[in-house]
Parts: sequence; C-alpha cells; structure tokens
Amino acid sequence: MRTSAALASVLLLSASCVVATRPPRPGPSGEPVAASSGASLEASASASGSGVGSPSTIASSAAPASTPAPTTPATTTPATTTPAPTASATTAGPITDCPATFQQLPDSTHVKDHRCACKASDPLGTLYGSGPFSSDSSICKAARYVGEIGDKGGVVTVSATSGCAAYHGGTANGVTSLAWSAHKGSFYFPAKGGAACTACPNTFKDIPDVDKLLSFDCTCGAKLPEGGGLYGTGIYTTDSSLCLAAKHAGVIKGTNGLITVKKAPGCGSYKGTTANGVTSSSWASYPKSFYVAGGGTGTCP
Repeated sequence: MRTSAALASVLLLSASCVVATRPPRPGPSGEPVAASSGASLEASASASGSGVGSPSTIASSAAPASTPAPTTPATTTPATTTPAPTASATTAGPITDCPATFQQLPDSTHVKDHRCACKASDPLGTLYGSGPFSSDSSICKAARYVGEIGDKGGVVTVSATSGCAAYHGGTANGVTSLAWSAHKGSFYFPAKGGAACTACPNTFKDIPDVDKLLSFDCTCGAKLPEGGGLYGTGIYTTDSSLCLAAKHAGVIKGTNGLITVKKAPGCGSYKGTTANGVTSSSWASYPKSFYVAGGGTGTCP
C-alpha cells in the first residue's frame, strides 16, 4: 500500500511539473496564446534546440512585420538632342585677305556674308558685270566698282547668288567691268544690293526657263550687242537679239534701259526694216516669236 501510495504521489508530482514548464506564451498585445497541445510545443522546442521560451523564438514571433521603405520612382529626363550644325558657307574666325576671285572661296556657291580684306593697292584681275558679278571676277575690283570700299581698301562682305544669263559691263568709281554672256555663278555685296540678275540675255531663247514664261523683264546695258541677229519688225524670231529688238521698236531711246519682252506665236514670215538706227532682216517661217512691250502687239504680218 505504501508503494502504491508513493507511486501515485510521484505521478502527481510529475504531471504538475510538466504543466509548470508550459505556461501560455504572450501574444503581441499581451494576451495569452494557448498552445494547441503539449506535443506540438515539445516538437517546436526540440526542432529549435533552444526550448519553447528561447529569446530568438519569442522575438521573431512578437516583432511586427517591417514596412518597406517607400521608393521614389526614378525620374527619366528626356534626352535633349542637339541638332548637328549645318555646314555654313559663311567664313568665321579672323578676317583674311580676299582671294583673287570669288570662286576661289571654299564652297563658293553657298557663301553667305563672307568677310575678307582688300588692300589699298589697285585690285588685280578682271571684272564681269555690274552687280551681280560673275563668280570668276575679282572681289576687290568689284568692291571698288560698287563703292563698298574706296582707294584705301578695307573689309568687304560678299554673298553668292545664282548665275545670270548675261552680265552688263560699265565704268564706275574708276573701275571698268566687261559685259559677258551666261555664267554658272554670281556674287554681290549685300550692303549695295544687286543680287538679282537683271541683264538681258542675248536672245529670247537664252532666257532661263523661257518655255514656262509669258513675259520677262531685264535691262539693256550701255552698249548694245554687236553682231546680234534681228529678224522681223514689231514681232521678232526668238533667236533675235532682245536689246536690238527693243532699240529697233523704239522702246529704249538711248542705249540702255528696262524692257519687258513677251512670248508670241510663230509666224509664216518676218519683214525686215530699218528703224531708230537699227536694221532688221527678213525671214521665212519660224516656230516661235516675241515682241517688246510698248513696241509691238505680237501680231504676225
């Protein structure tokens, strides 16, 4: 009986010890959290190797979930594309002496506001035109002609312009220029104007894009063309001299002036006459004609 009673006391003591070693674990807010069973608590303690109440286990269970730090979205700045500089024919940098002719400038057909220096000595080279000038003309002689500089020389500004069907000659500021026929390129002095081609070409057929035009304005120079053909009276074949026709028709009284020539149909014949000091020739049928405004009506004889 004592043995049974002692054994019962030992079993009661063991049960009380087991219960004492498994107190409820506090939750995050302090409330006790009941273990589901003693077996599950023992298994957890056995797996961690530190027992149910180990600081690492409690800390990891009780610590609130961390909130990730806000991230600032990356700001993408649009790439700024700087356009590649276009090639400019304008000469930059220090001012140098002008070359002998305009066409000796780099990329001369696109030159704009190029500055160069002319010396005080008389400029060499040949000059064609009276503004614009053919691109194979002397820059400094042209500058003297239009008054861009005087006898002491100086810095000039020149620009390219299109070629002309003809160039007037003349004399100005002690410089003489020559008349010339068509040339592929020209230049002028912006401060003095004269960018447009105004000189009349030799014949009506020589007018640029003549088939697209109904009329054309140009100026006859101080010297009328020599040896140019003239066929008709009042209406002329298109291979006739424009300025001789204007003089013959009485449109220009002297030897120079602005004229307007107009397209006309071809005629079966052309009559030659002498008028205003100019003699024209007769001709047979010709496919196209022209007349000078103020000196004819464009009617075939």
